[in-house]
Amino acid sequence: MNTMSLETVTQGLQSVKGTLTGATNQLANGVVEGLQNTVFASFQNWLGTHPVVAWMVHHPIPTLVLGVLLLLLFWGLVRAIAQLTERIWITILQVPLKLSLWFWVWITRPLQKVALVKPMQPPVPPSPTPQTQLVEILARLEVLYQEQSQLMKEFRTLIANQNIKIDDVSELPTRSMR
Repeated sequence: MNTMSLETVTQGLQSVKGTLTGATNQLANGVVEGLQNTVFASFQNWLGTHPVVAWMVHHPIPTLVLGVLLLLLFWGLVRAIAQLTERIWITILQVPLKLSLWFWVWITRPLQKVALVKPMQPPVPPSPTPQTQLVEILARLEVLYQEQSQLMKEFRTLIANQNIKIDDVSELPTRSMR
């Protein structure tokens, strides 16, 4: 009778163990499912109240492109702010130098006016009259005529010395045109 009762007790314990294991598994699965449902429902409600985020979740590629574009724009904004800050600092650091230069000019300007004496400028010749212009032009033409005559003499001398024959001697000018 002891063997049977030991087997009965062992079977009873195994059935209790199986029941407890099944109950624990069912309880764990129920808790996990309940937790999943709660989180999923909360996330769905949150997406319902935030349609932009919902669109981003449902369209990942355009979201990625927009994200990169926004990152580039942000980087450009940061660089522009950095350049503006640099220019502001340069201007701030130049102010003492510019003020001292302005002060120096303000101090030395009256001294320059006293120290500088304008030298006498030669009087401006009166504008030439048409008569004086004609006389000047004729004088220049005369000089050019004399130079032309001298060049013609040298030309004839060279031709004669080198025995160069020119077909039409009448083409050689004997006198300059006046």
